[in-house]
Amino acid sequence: MTHILLALLLANLPLIVRIDPATKVLVTVEGAAPVARYFVRLDDETLTVLNLSAAGLPKRQLLGMATDHPDWMAATWKTIYKDNGLRVGPTGVFAKDRKLADLDEVVERIPRGRVVSVKKD
Repeated sequence: MTHILLALLLANLPLIVRIDPATKVLVTVEGAAPVARYFVRLDDETLTVLNLSAAGLPKRQLLGMATDHPDWMAATWKTIYKDNGLRVGPTGVFAKDRKLADLDEVVERIPRGRVVSVKKD
């Protein structure tokens, strides 16, 4: 399994935490209460997480996709990632031809500068 190093500056001190893709985390963004999400990827600009709180989402399959190819899942804002009958891309999340959700309701891209903390849940 690929390990991702998550580095955030908190109180001007570097904090390095190892978080694997699809790990449940609590994310705190400036001015908001912490929310439960599933870690996908962190790069220099963006934290990508999955919001699987909506009813009817194939959670296990989405988590599997994030685990297998976190870079692909993180890039769904500009390209399509398919796994059997599930399709995730700019136009949304689809099971076969049925739209389950808009992309930004499931794959959240948070500017790194707005992230206050990310903790394993």
